[in-house]
Amino acid sequence: MTATIDISSIDRPVIIITRLFDAPRSLVWTAITDPKHVAQWYGGPGFTNPVCEMDLRPGGTWHHVMQAPNGMRFTINSVFEEVLPPERLVWRTIKDPNRNPAPPTSVNTITLEECGLQTKWILVARFDSIAERDLTAKMGFGQMIGAGLERLAEHLKTLMRQPASEMISAIQTGADPMSTNAATAASRSKTMLWAGWILSGLTMLFMLFDGISKLAMEHHVVEATTKIGYPVEVIRPLGIVLLVCTILYAIPRTAIFGAILLTGFLGGAVASKVRIDDPLFSSILFGVYFGILAWGGLYLRDERLRTLIPLRSHLSGG
Repeated sequence: MTATIDISSIDRPVIIITRLFDAPRSLVWTAITDPKHVAQWYGGPGFTNPVCEMDLRPGGTWHHVMQAPNGMRFTINSVFEEVLPPERLVWRTIKDPNRNPAPPTSVNTITLEECGLQTKWILVARFDSIAERDLTAKMGFGQMIGAGLERLAEHLKTLMRQPASEMISAIQTGADPMSTNAATAASRSKTMLWAGWILSGLTMLFMLFDGISKLAMEHHVVEATTKIGYPVEVIRPLGIVLLVCTILYAIPRTAIFGAILLTGFLGGAVASKVRIDDPLFSSILFGVYFGILAWGGLYLRDERLRTLIPLRSHLSGG
């Protein structure tokens, strides 16, 4: 999973770098915004970071000194423009008056996206002109960032291998409650992701089995469908609809939309069984059971839903 570097735009002066990390988004956020961690991975092989001071707020400064293997030092000063934990970080580099010629400056935006159990890291570096973008690319900007990301990946692996208590200790300095909360959230996030995908997987397996059975016109499906008053001709279309809903539910980007569609489908099944007076717990509520399973799994694996319906304080017992 090496970084991909895109400098192909002919109308936008941008360099776009993307990489996947095998770590929860909250932990990746901490590793790129906590100066103690940034100093561990920033720069290529052999580079060290004797100074890394980050005032993480809009208008706050980032003062960074990077030292090459030959001892040469490079000072980088930046100002944060947007800080949106744990998904978006924007900063602007400041021209170095002590370097002539000074390297081009840029506005840099990092976006972190949840991709199942992984996190997609996306950097968009925007320069003042295409010429400055091309000059920066020739200076090895993408390769340097890519090498640093490989070091970041190793750093994250080290943190992920530690028990939760040691992960907290690795992230925090002293008794910093912000760092403690970040570490606890990272550990919890990984557990929630696994639990969410297990619940969602059970839901998807059942829905796929049901949808394929409808397409195959299995005898028990035909019998059950006609029993609730639907003609045989609608069975295959219902199977296609169910499979489409399930696929949308399985894809992280469309999972919430897919869950809404599945809820409508299951609601129709419940209403149909109410109409023929089926047994309550063993038949009518069957769709409700899977609806709870589908939304429960999605809540655990999708941070967007947890943000929309914030039950974190209740789930954490505080």
